[in-house]
Amino acid sequence: MPLGFAIGAQARRRRQSSPVNPAAALPQAAAIVARWSADEIPPQADGSNLTGWTDSAGGLVAAQATAANQPKYRTGGAGGKPYVLFSGAQYLDAGTGNAAAAACQGANSTAFVVCRNMQATSFGFLFTASNSTGYNLFANGTQAGLFGGGLGRCPYGGTGLTTLGYTAGLPAATTARYYINNTCVASLGKVVAAAGHNVAIGGSPATPNTAAKAEIYDVIVWNRTLTAAEIMQVEIWVRDKYAAPYPWAGGPFRLFHGDSITNGYGMDTALGSYPAKVAAANGWSIGQWSNLGHTGANWAILRDEGAADIDPMVPLLGATPLHLAAWEWFNGRQVADYQLQAAAYLAERKAAGIARTVFLTSTDAANSAEGARQASRAAYNAYWDDAVNRADIDAYIALHENADIGIEGACPDAAPYTPNFYTDGIHLSDAGYAILAGIVAPVMAAV
Repeated sequence: MPLGFAIGAQARRRRQSSPVNPAAALPQAAAIVARWSADEIPPQADGSNLTGWTDSAGGLVAAQATAANQPKYRTGGAGGKPYVLFSGAQYLDAGTGNAAAAACQGANSTAFVVCRNMQATSFGFLFTASNSTGYNLFANGTQAGLFGGGLGRCPYGGTGLTTLGYTAGLPAATTARYYINNTCVASLGKVVAAAGHNVAIGGSPATPNTAAKAEIYDVIVWNRTLTAAEIMQVEIWVRDKYAAPYPWAGGPFRLFHGDSITNGYGMDTALGSYPAKVAAANGWSIGQWSNLGHTGANWAILRDEGAADIDPMVPLLGATPLHLAAWEWFNGRQVADYQLQAAAYLAERKAAGIARTVFLTSTDAANSAEGARQASRAAYNAYWDDAVNRADIDAYIALHENADIGIEGACPDAAPYTPNFYTDGIHLSDAGYAILAGIVAPVMAAV
Protein backbone atom coordinates (compact mmCIF):
# COMPACT_ATOMS: atom_id res chain seq x y z
CA MET A 1 0.00 0.00 0.00
CA PRO A 2 1.31 3.53 -0.80
CA LEU A 3 1.65 4.57 2.83
CA GLY A 4 2.63 1.13 4.06
CA PHE A 5 -0.29 0.63 6.44
CA ALA A 6 -3.11 -1.80 6.80
CA ILE A 7 -6.26 -1.26 8.81
CA GLY A 8 -7.45 -4.22 10.85
CA ALA A 9 -10.76 -5.88 10.17
CA GLN A 10 -12.25 -5.50 13.61
CA ALA A 11 -15.53 -3.60 13.78
CA ARG A 12 -15.08 0.07 14.60
CA ARG A 13 -16.59 1.34 17.80
CA ARG A 14 -19.18 4.04 17.48
CA ARG A 15 -18.18 7.44 18.81
CA GLN A 16 -20.06 8.12 22.00
CA SER A 17 -20.24 10.97 24.48
CA SER A 18 -18.78 10.27 27.90
CA PRO A 19 -21.33 9.48 30.59
CA VAL A 20 -21.03 10.96 34.06
CA ASN A 21 -17.94 9.23 35.44
CA PRO A 22 -17.91 7.74 38.95
CA ALA A 23 -14.33 8.97 39.52
CA ALA A 24 -15.52 12.27 40.93
CA ALA A 25 -12.89 12.59 43.66
CA LEU A 26 -9.51 14.26 43.45
CA PRO A 27 -6.67 11.73 43.22
CA GLN A 28 -3.87 11.52 45.78
CA ALA A 29 -5.84 13.57 48.30
CA ALA A 30 -3.28 12.98 51.04
CA ALA A 31 -0.63 14.68 48.89
CA ILE A 32 -2.63 17.89 48.40
CA VAL A 33 -0.77 20.60 50.30
CA ALA A 34 -2.90 23.54 49.15
CA ARG A 35 -6.37 23.83 47.66
CA TRP A 36 -7.93 27.19 46.98
CA SER A 37 -11.52 26.69 45.80
CA ALA A 38 -13.76 29.71 45.29
CA ASP A 39 -16.85 27.82 46.39
CA GLU A 40 -15.21 27.31 49.79
CA ILE A 41 -14.79 31.06 50.42
CA PRO A 42 -17.29 32.19 53.07
CA PRO A 43 -20.10 33.88 51.10
CA GLN A 44 -19.85 37.65 50.75
CA ALA A 45 -21.44 40.31 48.58
CA ASP A 46 -21.13 39.81 44.85
CA GLY A 47 -18.49 42.19 43.50
CA SER A 48 -16.87 42.86 46.87
CA ASN A 49 -13.11 43.02 47.32
CA LEU A 50 -11.42 39.81 48.45
CA THR A 51 -8.72 40.45 51.04
CA GLY A 52 -7.71 36.83 51.50
CA TRP A 53 -8.32 33.35 50.12
CA THR A 54 -7.69 30.46 52.54
CA ASP A 55 -6.72 27.06 51.23
CA SER A 56 -8.81 24.23 52.64
CA ALA A 57 -5.96 21.71 52.83
CA GLY A 58 -3.51 23.54 55.09
CA GLY A 59 -5.09 26.84 56.01
CA LEU A 60 -2.61 28.89 53.96
CA VAL A 61 -3.96 32.37 53.26
CA ALA A 62 -3.22 34.09 49.96
CA ALA A 63 -3.76 37.71 50.96
CA GLN A 64 -3.76 41.25 49.63
CA ALA A 65 -3.80 44.31 51.91
CA THR A 66 -3.88 46.97 49.21
CA ALA A 67 -7.45 47.66 48.07
CA ALA A 68 -6.47 48.51 44.49
CA ASN A 69 -4.77 45.13 44.16
CA GLN A 70 -7.58 43.07 45.66
CA PRO A 71 -9.54 40.83 43.28
CA LYS A 72 -13.32 40.60 43.38
CA TYR A 73 -15.48 37.87 44.82
CA ARG A 74 -18.12 37.08 42.20
CA THR A 75 -21.14 34.78 42.10
CA GLY A 76 -22.97 33.07 39.25
CA GLY A 77 -19.95 31.72 37.41
CA ALA A 78 -19.38 28.35 35.74
CA GLY A 79 -21.97 25.86 36.91
CA GLY A 80 -23.55 28.65 38.95
CA LYS A 81 -20.60 28.68 41.32
CA PRO A 82 -18.61 31.62 42.69
CA TYR A 83 -15.19 32.64 41.36
CA VAL A 84 -12.46 35.17 42.03
CA LEU A 85 -12.11 37.84 39.35
CA PHE A 86 -8.68 39.22 38.49
CA SER A 87 -8.68 42.23 36.16
CA GLY A 88 -5.01 42.74 35.35
CA ALA A 89 -3.81 44.60 38.45
CA GLN A 90 -4.70 42.20 41.27
CA TYR A 91 -2.91 39.32 42.96
CA LEU A 92 -3.02 37.35 46.21
CA ASP A 93 0.29 36.59 47.94
CA ALA A 94 0.67 33.34 49.92
CA GLY A 95 4.26 34.07 50.89
CA THR A 96 7.36 31.93 50.77
CA GLY A 97 7.84 29.62 53.74
CA ASN A 98 4.90 27.26 53.39
CA ALA A 99 3.94 23.79 52.21
CA ALA A 100 2.89 24.96 48.73
CA ALA A 101 6.23 26.72 48.19
CA ALA A 102 8.11 23.67 49.48
CA ALA A 103 6.24 21.41 47.06
CA CYS A 104 6.99 23.63 44.08
CA GLN A 105 10.65 23.77 45.11
CA GLY A 106 10.85 20.00 45.49
CA ALA A 107 11.74 17.22 43.09
CA ASN A 108 8.11 16.23 42.53
CA SER A 109 5.05 18.44 42.42
CA THR A 110 1.81 19.11 40.58
CA ALA A 111 0.00 22.41 40.18
CA PHE A 112 -3.46 22.70 38.67
CA VAL A 113 -5.64 25.74 37.87
CA VAL A 114 -9.29 26.00 36.84
CA CYS A 115 -10.16 29.27 35.11
CA ARG A 116 -12.49 30.92 32.59
CA ASN A 117 -12.80 34.07 30.48
CA MET A 118 -9.06 34.65 30.16
CA GLN A 119 -8.47 38.02 28.51
CA ALA A 120 -5.55 39.55 26.65
CA THR A 121 -2.69 40.64 28.89
CA SER A 122 1.10 40.60 28.69
CA PHE A 123 1.71 37.61 30.96
CA GLY A 124 -1.46 36.34 32.58
CA PHE A 125 0.03 34.48 35.56
CA LEU A 126 -2.77 32.47 37.17
CA PHE A 127 -0.61 30.63 39.68
CA THR A 128 3.04 31.32 40.35
CA ALA A 129 5.73 29.91 42.61
CA SER A 130 8.49 32.02 41.04
CA ASN A 131 9.30 35.71 41.21
CA SER A 132 10.16 35.70 37.50
CA THR A 133 9.39 33.53 34.47
CA GLY A 134 9.88 30.15 36.13
CA TYR A 135 7.17 28.03 37.73
CA ASN A 136 4.11 29.85 36.41
CA LEU A 137 0.84 28.58 34.98
CA PHE A 138 -0.57 31.25 32.71
CA ALA A 139 -3.16 32.21 30.11
CA ASN A 140 -2.89 35.58 28.38
CA GLY A 141 -5.57 35.44 25.71
CA THR A 142 -3.34 34.07 22.95
CA GLN A 143 -1.21 31.49 24.76
CA ALA A 144 -1.50 29.23 27.78
CA GLY A 145 0.58 26.67 29.63
CA LEU A 146 3.84 27.01 31.54
CA PHE A 147 5.46 30.40 31.06
CA GLY A 148 8.84 29.19 32.27
CA GLY A 149 9.83 27.67 28.93
CA GLY A 150 9.30 28.65 25.31
CA LEU A 151 7.74 25.30 24.39
CA GLY A 152 5.49 25.67 27.43
CA ARG A 153 3.73 28.58 25.78
CA CYS A 154 1.07 26.89 23.70
CA PRO A 155 -1.15 28.86 21.31
CA TYR A 156 -4.52 28.98 23.02
CA GLY A 157 -7.23 31.61 22.82
CA GLY A 158 -10.08 29.73 24.46
CA THR A 159 -12.23 31.60 26.96
CA GLY A 160 -14.46 28.77 28.16
CA LEU A 161 -13.83 26.71 31.28
CA THR A 162 -10.14 25.83 31.04
CA THR A 163 -7.77 23.70 33.09
CA LEU A 164 -4.00 24.05 33.26
CA GLY A 165 -1.75 21.44 34.84
CA TYR A 166 1.96 21.08 35.43
CA THR A 167 3.55 17.85 36.68
CA ALA A 168 7.23 18.13 37.68
CA GLY A 169 9.21 14.91 37.95
CA LEU A 170 7.53 12.82 35.24
CA PRO A 171 8.12 11.22 32.83
CA ALA A 172 11.69 11.36 34.23
CA ALA A 173 13.32 12.98 37.24
CA THR A 174 14.59 15.92 35.18
CA THR A 175 11.50 16.43 33.04
CA ALA A 176 7.92 17.62 33.37
CA ARG A 177 4.65 17.62 31.48
CA TYR A 178 2.14 20.40 31.06
CA TYR A 179 -1.52 20.04 30.25
CA ILE A 180 -4.31 22.18 28.85
CA ASN A 181 -7.80 20.68 29.19
CA ASN A 182 -6.26 17.23 29.79
CA THR A 183 -4.09 17.43 26.66
CA CYS A 184 -0.43 16.89 27.46
CA VAL A 185 1.00 19.34 24.96
CA ALA A 186 4.62 18.35 25.49
CA SER A 187 7.23 17.03 27.85
CA LEU A 188 9.96 19.54 28.64
CA GLY A 189 12.80 20.18 31.06
CA LYS A 190 11.62 20.41 34.64
CA VAL A 191 11.23 23.88 36.13
CA VAL A 192 11.55 24.02 39.92
CA ALA A 193 10.71 27.10 41.96
CA ALA A 194 13.63 28.77 43.74
CA ALA A 195 13.78 29.04 47.53
CA GLY A 196 12.50 32.34 48.83
CA HIS A 197 10.17 32.96 45.90
CA ASN A 198 6.52 33.80 46.49
CA VAL A 199 3.56 31.54 45.93
CA ALA A 200 0.75 33.69 44.56
CA ILE A 201 -2.54 33.62 42.68
CA GLY A 202 -3.36 36.00 39.83
CA GLY A 203 0.15 37.42 39.41
CA SER A 204 3.62 37.61 40.93
CA PRO A 205 4.11 39.99 43.88
CA ALA A 206 7.68 40.60 42.68
CA THR A 207 6.55 41.52 39.16
CA PRO A 208 2.97 42.90 39.34
CA ASN A 209 2.83 43.42 35.57
CA THR A 210 2.43 39.64 35.26
CA ALA A 211 -1.14 39.86 36.60
CA ALA A 212 -3.91 37.90 34.91
CA LYS A 213 -7.27 38.92 33.55
CA ALA A 214 -9.41 35.90 34.29
CA GLU A 215 -11.95 34.17 36.48
CA ILE A 216 -10.18 31.70 38.79
CA TYR A 217 -12.17 28.89 40.37
CA ASP A 218 -9.61 26.47 41.82
CA VAL A 219 -5.87 26.31 42.43
CA ILE A 220 -4.54 22.98 43.74
CA VAL A 221 -0.97 21.95 44.62
CA TRP A 222 0.26 18.40 45.31
CA ASN A 223 3.66 17.47 46.71
CA ARG A 224 3.88 14.56 44.29
CA THR A 225 3.76 14.17 40.53
CA LEU A 226 0.41 13.05 39.13
CA THR A 227 0.36 10.56 36.30
CA ALA A 228 -1.43 11.31 33.05
CA ALA A 229 -4.32 9.12 34.21
CA GLU A 230 -4.54 11.04 37.49
CA ILE A 231 -4.60 14.33 35.59
CA MET A 232 -7.55 12.91 33.64
CA GLN A 233 -9.23 12.11 36.96
CA VAL A 234 -8.74 15.72 38.06
CA GLU A 235 -10.23 16.85 34.74
CA ILE A 236 -13.28 14.67 35.36
CA TRP A 237 -13.63 16.14 38.86
CA VAL A 238 -13.54 19.66 37.41
CA ARG A 239 -16.05 19.04 34.65
CA ASP A 240 -18.46 17.27 36.98
CA LYS A 241 -18.14 20.03 39.58
CA TYR A 242 -18.94 22.78 37.09
CA ALA A 243 -21.51 20.83 35.05
CA ALA A 244 -19.34 21.14 31.94
CA PRO A 245 -18.80 18.56 29.17
CA TYR A 246 -15.61 16.54 29.16
CA PRO A 247 -13.12 17.85 26.57
CA TRP A 248 -13.15 14.47 24.84
CA ALA A 249 -16.97 14.25 24.66
CA GLY A 250 -17.98 12.73 21.36
CA GLY A 251 -14.67 10.80 21.32
CA PRO A 252 -12.59 8.87 20.69
CA PHE A 253 -9.77 10.18 22.88
CA ARG A 254 -6.50 9.94 20.93
CA LEU A 255 -3.21 9.29 22.69
CA PHE A 256 0.30 9.34 21.24
CA HIS A 257 3.07 7.45 23.04
CA GLY A 258 6.73 7.14 22.15
CA ASP A 259 10.16 8.69 22.43
CA SER A 260 11.52 12.18 21.76
CA ILE A 261 10.48 12.08 18.10
CA THR A 262 6.88 11.72 19.24
CA ASN A 263 7.40 14.50 21.77
CA GLY A 264 8.70 16.72 18.98
CA TYR A 265 12.36 17.19 19.87
CA GLY A 266 13.77 20.04 17.79
CA MET A 267 10.37 21.59 17.07
CA ASP A 268 10.17 25.38 17.00
CA THR A 269 6.72 25.80 18.54
CA ALA A 270 4.70 24.05 21.24
CA LEU A 271 2.37 22.58 18.60
CA GLY A 272 5.15 21.54 16.23
CA SER A 273 5.14 17.86 17.19
CA TYR A 274 3.70 15.26 14.87
CA PRO A 275 0.80 14.48 17.29
CA ALA A 276 -0.16 18.17 17.33
CA LYS A 277 0.07 18.32 13.53
CA VAL A 278 -2.08 15.18 13.23
CA ALA A 279 -4.64 16.77 15.55
CA ALA A 280 -4.67 19.97 13.51
CA ALA A 281 -5.04 18.07 10.25
CA ASN A 282 -8.03 16.15 11.61
CA GLY A 283 -9.66 19.10 13.37
CA TRP A 284 -9.16 17.75 16.90
CA SER A 285 -9.09 20.48 19.51
CA ILE A 286 -7.06 20.71 22.69
CA GLY A 287 -8.65 18.21 25.07
CA GLN A 288 -9.35 15.56 22.44
CA TRP A 289 -5.79 14.22 22.20
CA SER A 290 -2.62 13.96 24.28
CA ASN A 291 1.11 13.58 23.57
CA LEU A 292 2.98 11.38 26.06
CA GLY A 293 6.18 11.09 24.04
CA HIS A 294 9.41 12.03 25.80
CA THR A 295 13.19 11.97 25.60
CA GLY A 296 14.93 8.69 26.37
CA ALA A 297 11.90 6.42 26.15
CA ASN A 298 12.41 2.81 25.12
CA TRP A 299 9.92 -0.04 25.07
CA ALA A 300 10.75 -1.09 28.65
CA ILE A 301 10.01 2.43 29.88
CA LEU A 302 6.94 2.70 27.67
CA ARG A 303 5.59 -0.54 29.11
CA ASP A 304 5.86 0.85 32.64
CA GLU A 305 4.23 4.10 31.56
CA GLY A 306 1.51 2.21 29.76
CA ALA A 307 0.52 0.53 33.01
CA ALA A 308 0.65 3.75 35.05
CA ASP A 309 -0.39 6.46 32.61
CA ILE A 310 -2.54 4.85 29.93
CA ASP A 311 -4.34 1.72 31.13
CA PRO A 312 -6.17 3.48 34.02
CA MET A 313 -7.64 5.93 31.48
CA VAL A 314 -9.84 3.21 30.00
CA PRO A 315 -12.30 2.99 32.94
CA LEU A 316 -12.09 6.77 33.43
CA LEU A 317 -13.22 7.34 29.84
CA GLY A 318 -16.19 5.05 30.24
CA ALA A 319 -17.94 4.57 26.89
CA THR A 320 -15.47 6.86 25.09
CA PRO A 321 -12.92 4.66 23.26
CA LEU A 322 -9.20 5.31 23.56
CA HIS A 323 -7.20 5.25 20.32
CA LEU A 324 -3.46 4.87 20.72
CA ALA A 325 -0.58 5.59 18.31
CA ALA A 326 2.70 4.11 19.54
CA TRP A 327 6.22 3.72 18.19
CA GLU A 328 9.88 3.69 19.21
CA TRP A 329 13.01 2.14 17.77
CA PHE A 330 16.09 4.33 18.13
CA ASN A 331 16.59 4.16 21.91
CA GLY A 332 16.50 0.36 21.89
CA ARG A 333 18.53 -0.18 18.76
CA GLN A 334 21.21 -2.10 20.68
CA VAL A 335 18.75 -4.46 22.39
CA ALA A 336 18.53 -7.95 20.96
CA ASP A 337 15.03 -8.91 19.80
CA TYR A 338 13.81 -5.42 20.63
CA GLN A 339 10.62 -6.13 18.72
CA LEU A 340 9.56 -8.57 21.45
CA GLN A 341 9.44 -5.75 24.00
CA ALA A 342 7.26 -3.78 21.63
CA ALA A 343 5.04 -6.83 21.16
CA ALA A 344 4.64 -7.15 24.94
CA TYR A 345 3.67 -3.47 25.16
CA LEU A 346 1.00 -3.94 22.49
CA ALA A 347 -0.42 -7.06 24.13
CA GLU A 348 -0.61 -5.29 27.51
CA ARG A 349 -2.44 -2.30 26.07
CA LYS A 350 -4.91 -4.49 24.24
CA ALA A 351 -5.57 -6.49 27.41
CA ALA A 352 -6.23 -3.22 29.27
CA GLY A 353 -9.03 -2.33 26.85
CA ILE A 354 -7.41 0.11 24.44
CA ALA A 355 -9.98 0.24 21.65
CA ARG A 356 -7.72 0.79 18.64
CA THR A 357 -3.94 0.75 18.29
CA VAL A 358 -1.91 2.32 15.48
CA PHE A 359 1.68 1.09 15.33
CA LEU A 360 4.56 2.75 13.49
CA THR A 361 7.90 1.11 12.72
CA SER A 362 11.01 3.32 12.39
CA THR A 363 12.47 6.35 10.68
CA ASP A 364 15.98 6.54 9.33
CA ALA A 365 18.91 8.23 11.08
CA ALA A 366 22.44 9.13 10.07
CA ASN A 367 24.72 6.10 10.16
CA SER A 368 26.97 7.85 12.67
CA ALA A 369 23.98 8.23 15.00
CA GLU A 370 22.60 4.72 14.46
CA GLY A 371 25.94 3.22 15.42
CA ALA A 372 25.99 0.86 12.44
CA ARG A 373 22.73 -0.75 13.54
CA GLN A 374 21.17 -1.00 10.11
CA ALA A 375 20.91 -4.79 10.44
CA SER A 376 19.14 -4.43 13.78
CA ARG A 377 16.71 -1.94 12.28
CA ALA A 378 16.08 -4.17 9.28
CA ALA A 379 15.26 -7.11 11.54
CA TYR A 380 12.94 -4.97 13.65
CA ASN A 381 11.05 -3.72 10.59
CA ALA A 382 10.90 -7.17 9.00
CA TYR A 383 9.32 -8.61 12.12
CA TRP A 384 6.44 -6.14 11.90
CA ASP A 385 6.06 -6.52 8.15
CA ASP A 386 4.96 -10.09 8.84
CA ALA A 387 1.21 -9.89 9.47
CA VAL A 388 1.45 -12.89 11.80
CA ASN A 389 3.07 -10.60 14.39
CA ARG A 390 0.43 -7.87 14.20
CA ALA A 391 -2.45 -9.48 16.10
CA ASP A 392 -2.58 -6.60 18.59
CA ILE A 393 -2.30 -3.88 15.95
CA ASP A 394 -5.36 -2.36 14.31
CA ALA A 395 -3.53 -0.11 11.86
CA TYR A 396 0.06 -0.64 10.77
CA ILE A 397 2.27 2.13 9.38
CA ALA A 398 5.51 0.91 7.83
CA LEU A 399 7.48 4.13 8.23
CA HIS A 400 10.62 2.39 7.06
CA GLU A 401 9.15 2.27 3.56
CA ASN A 402 8.68 6.04 3.27
CA ALA A 403 11.17 7.57 0.84
CA ASP A 404 11.38 10.90 2.65
CA ILE A 405 12.04 9.88 6.24
CA GLY A 406 12.03 6.08 6.44
CA ILE A 407 14.10 4.18 3.93
CA GLU A 408 17.77 3.57 4.60
CA GLY A 409 19.57 6.63 3.29
CA ALA A 410 16.62 9.02 3.69
CA CYS A 411 18.73 10.82 6.30
CA PRO A 412 22.08 12.00 4.91
CA ASP A 413 25.07 10.48 6.67
CA ALA A 414 26.80 13.84 7.07
CA ALA A 415 25.60 17.23 8.24
CA PRO A 416 23.59 19.14 7.30
CA TYR A 417 20.80 16.58 7.47
CA THR A 418 18.26 18.83 5.80
CA PRO A 419 15.57 19.09 4.68
CA ASN A 420 13.71 16.46 6.70
CA PHE A 421 16.01 15.76 9.64
CA TYR A 422 17.19 17.82 12.58
CA THR A 423 20.78 18.91 13.16
CA ASP A 424 21.60 15.74 15.15
CA GLY A 425 20.78 13.38 12.28
CA ILE A 426 18.24 11.55 14.48
CA HIS A 427 15.17 13.67 15.03
CA LEU A 428 13.02 15.27 12.38
CA SER A 429 12.91 18.86 11.22
CA ASP A 430 9.66 20.76 10.99
CA ALA A 431 9.40 19.55 7.40
CA GLY A 432 10.02 16.00 8.57
CA TYR A 433 7.38 16.21 11.29
CA ALA A 434 4.94 17.51 8.69
CA ILE A 435 5.68 14.50 6.48
CA LEU A 436 5.20 12.15 9.42
CA ALA A 437 1.92 13.81 10.38
CA GLY A 438 0.71 13.58 6.80
CA ILE A 439 1.26 9.83 6.92
CA VAL A 440 -0.36 9.28 10.30
CA ALA A 441 -3.31 11.72 10.15
CA PRO A 442 -5.53 9.77 7.72
CA VAL A 443 -4.80 6.51 9.51
CA MET A 444 -5.76 7.91 12.91
CA ALA A 445 -8.90 9.43 11.40
CA ALA A 446 -9.98 6.15 9.82
CA VAL A 447 -9.04 3.60 12.47
